Amino acid sequence: MNPIDIRSPFRETLHRLTEDCRPVTDGENASYIPSLADVDPDLWATAVMSPEGDLYAFGDVDHEFTIQSISKPLVYGLAIEELGLDTVLERVGVEPSGDAFNEISLDANGRPVNPMINAGALTVHGLLQEKVGGRADDLILDGLSRLAGRRLDSDREVGEGERDTGFRNRAIANLLRSTETITCDPLQVFDGYSWQCSIKLNVCDLATIGATLTTGGVHPVTGDRVFREETVQWILSVMSTSGMYDSAGNWMNYVGVPAKSGVSGGLFGVIPGELSLASFSPRLDEHGHSVRGNAFFHRASSELGLHMMRVTGRPHGALRHRAVVDFDEDGIQDTTLLRLYGDIDFCSYEAIDREVTRGAASGTGLFVNLVEVRSLAPKAKELLEELLMAAGEKTTTYVHDPANLLDHAACSAPQWVDQAEIREYRSDQPERRPPRKLLRRRDARKPGPGRKPAAKSTAKGSDSRRKR
Repeated sequence: MNPIDIRSPFRETLHRLTEDCRPVTDGENASYIPSLADVDPDLWATAVMSPEGDLYAFGDVDHEFTIQSISKPLVYGLAIEELGLDTVLERVGVEPSGDAFNEISLDANGRPVNPMINAGALTVHGLLQEKVGGRADDLILDGLSRLAGRRLDSDREVGEGERDTGFRNRAIANLLRSTETITCDPLQVFDGYSWQCSIKLNVCDLATIGATLTTGGVHPVTGDRVFREETVQWILSVMSTSGMYDSAGNWMNYVGVPAKSGVSGGLFGVIPGELSLASFSPRLDEHGHSVRGNAFFHRASSELGLHMMRVTGRPHGALRHRAVVDFDEDGIQDTTLLRLYGDIDFCSYEAIDREVTRGAASGTGLFVNLVEVRSLAPKAKELLEELLMAAGEKTTTYVHDPANLLDHAACSAPQWVDQAEIREYRSDQPERRPPRKLLRRRDARKPGPGRKPAAKSTAKGSDSRRKR
C-alpha cells in the first residue's frame, strides 16, 4: 500500500497561531548584555511537545539562544534532587515577591523569597557549590542536557558579557554571603551563575525540557527519569506563582500555565500531563518577557482552552486502544482501529490526530470508534471533524459515533457506521487463532429524533451507513 499524507488540524492550528503572532514587533532586545542586543530581533520560533514525545515546531527552530533565567526552576529542581527539599527551603523561600527579577527581595532572616528572582537563583547555585564544589557546573550542564535529551553547551561570549556587566548580581552575591545565606566564595557563585545562564539551546530543546516536566520528570523520548514527581511538583508550583516575576498574577489569570521566561527571548510553559509549549523571540517587554512569546501564549490559552484552572469536571481521556484489524472479513488486516474514550479537549485530541495521520500514512484504512466518548470540547470537535474529512478524502475511513457528537451532515467524507464490535479470540490457542476481525453490524435500535433508520446491507461485508 502506498503511504498517504493527510492534513493535521492540530499542526495547522499551532502553525496558524505562530504566524498570527509574527506581525507583533513591539519591545526591544535586552541591551545590558552586548551579545543579546545584537541578536536579530525578527527571529521567531515556537514548539509544542506531547507527553509521548511528539514534536510540533515552527519558524526558526534551529536557532540557538542562551537559557538565561529559564535555568532557574531547572537548577532549583537539580538542587532539590541533590540536597533534599528541606535543605533548599532553609535557604530559599517560595513566596511571590511582586518585584522585578533583579530586585533584592529577602525575608527577615536574609533568605531570598523565592528561587525565581536573581537572589534566589544565586543562592541555589551557591548551595550546589557548597555541596559539590567545582563540580557544580558539570552537575548543572549534565542535568539540563538530560532534560533536553541531547548534550548542551555554553556560549562563552555571552557568559563573559554577563560577568563583565553583572555588577548588580555581584552585589547580591556579596549581600547573600554577608547574611550567611551562602557560605562559599560569593564571586565564585556569581561566576558560576553567569555561566549557568549562558547555556545554549533551541526552541525544540525548550519544548522537550517542558515535556519532561509534563510527564512528572521522565524524558518523553529517552525514558530517562531526571526528576522525581515530588520535585516536579515544587518546580511547577514555584513557576506558577513566581516564574513571570512582577507580572505573575496577570499571567496566571490570563494564561493559566506555569511558565518561565529568559531575557534572551525564550519562554516555556507546562500543562501537567498534557503538553509543553515553548517560544523564542528576542524583543522584550518592560518585565523582561518576550513580547511575541507573550502574545503566542495568550492566544493559545484563550483559543485552545489551555488555562489550568479551567474547570471541566473530566477524567482525562482520548485514545483507549489502537490495533490493526480485518474490518471487512476478507482475511486481510488492513484497517487501523482507534477506540476513543472519555472527555476530549484540545490537549488530549493531539493523540487522536497523531494516530489518524500515522494510520493514513501507513496505507491502511481507518476505523474511529467514539462509542466510549463522553464529551468533546468545542475546539476538539472542530479539529476532529476536519481530521476525519481529510482522512476520508485520502483513504477509506469509517466512524462509529452513536451519540452524534460530531456533525455528520457537515462531515461528509468519512463513512458513518451504525454499530461495530471486535470479535476476540482466545489467546491460549494460538495455533487455532484466525486473523483478528472487526465486524460491522446494522444498528437494530429504533431511530431517535432527527435520525433515519440505517440502510440494510445488500452484500456480505458491506457497511451500513446513516443516510444524511
